[in-house]
Amino acid sequence: MTHTFKNILISMRPQQWGKNLLVFAALIFSKSYLEIDNIMATLITFIAFCLVSSSVYLMNDYFDRKRDSLNPLKKNRPIASGKLNGKTVITAILILLLLSISLSFTVNANIGIIILIYFAVNIAYSLELKKIAILEAFVIAFGFLLRSYSGGEAIDVNISSWLMLCTIFLALIMTFGKRRHELVSLGEKAGDNRICLQGYTIETLNMFILIMSAAGLITYSLYTIDKETVSRYGTTHLIYSTIFVAYGILRFIYLVINEDKGGKPSKMIFSDKSLLLNGVLWIIFVIIVISI
Repeated sequence: MTHTFKNILISMRPQQWGKNLLVFAALIFSKSYLEIDNIMATLITFIAFCLVSSSVYLMNDYFDRKRDSLNPLKKNRPIASGKLNGKTVITAILILLLLSISLSFTVNANIGIIILIYFAVNIAYSLELKKIAILEAFVIAFGFLLRSYSGGEAIDVNISSWLMLCTIFLALIMTFGKRRHELVSLGEKAGDNRICLQGYTIETLNMFILIMSAAGLITYSLYTIDKETVSRYGTTHLIYSTIFVAYGILRFIYLVINEDKGGKPSKMIFSDKSLLLNGVLWIIFVIIVISI
């Protein structure tokens, strides 16, 4: 029983839960980070996304178990290696999904619907969409968009369209960076391990990363000088936070292209000292600017 629980926890990928911190963006930018009700609503939404995303990881691993067993990087995963049987995996998926849905509806109906949409889209992704180059990356980016949007719905605030677009572009940077790493590390066997990789080349992915980086930086910059943003916060100084965003994007590109560290983008963000410090400074700067 202990080994089973441990293998389920490993397959839940708790190290990936950092992606769900995106739901807190609305809390910060709406200046609601001192309101207990809003903090609790956002925290519950975060937990709900952690649970549903873990159910999705289990589902993906179950669907891909045969292919993963042939992958040198994935063959030791609990499901691919046979440490977890199908009945146990399906039971774990259902429990996590039901817990996530139950929690989400305690916040409000909209969060519950978003969680259901997220899971439904990921079923389509697991079964077919992940095989289609470019489209698969946009499906992943849509998941990040839902996280961002849910943060606003949790505390009933509107999120700027510029921020939503920025979220999509930044998610695409990370996804294309991961695909690039997979192409480099798997070589000629890349397409056999992940079908969508047959539609990519390293040169094409480099171009995609640069284009999405420019788009992300531009949309964030436009958000900071948007009339609605300036009116909401009563300041034009938020534009200077673009410096931190620019550094973060450039550092990420450097690590992905020069050091080929794009395999686990979320882990890299929290393990690279420069990126982590830059992110903390960005948050501190934004809070100071919008609070003055």
